Amino acid sequence: MIIRPALDVHRPRDLTLLCERLAQRLQRAGLTHPLEAAVALTVRGARQADLQDQARALGLSSAHLAGIEAGHLAFPDLPPPLLAAARDTAGLDLDRLMSPNH
Repeated sequence: MIIRPALDVHRPRDLTLLCERLAQRLQRAGLTHPLEAAVALTVRGARQADLQDQARALGLSSAHLAGIEAGHLAFPDLPPPLLAAARDTAGLDLDRLMSPNH
């Protein structure tokens, strides 16, 4: 799944909201860790990368990244390179997504 950035380049992208909505859809689909999957998918979509390229960029195997995107890992188990990429993604507020009030 590739998430395309908003077409309106003059409007800032709120990837946090997009990620939250994606997580809701993934939760309805029954994923164990939908928010974690949504974060991984949002980061990959923001970079417009396919699974193999994103995995390579993060130093992960494609199978490992696919498992994360399928909701198999909780935040404490996510690889540091993915978390760093999420923090570096403009418009994505990882701290807000990971807050206890979320």
